[in-house]
Amino acid sequence: MIPSDHFTRFYNEVFKFLEDQGEEHLEAYWLEISKNQEKHTLELFKAKGLKGMYE
Repeated sequence: MIPSDHFTRFYNEVFKFLEDQGEEHLEAYWLEISKNQEKHTLELFKAKGLKGMYE
């Protein structure tokens, strides 16, 4: 696992790179991340609402 300050720098560089490739690449990346997030949280949210999101 990388330290949090390295993680933040890494993400900044990823976003800069994708933005340089074109805004559509950055948007595609965000959509892919959101699919993964939905996969992990959707069922809890459906079952327990905002309390499920806290979990």
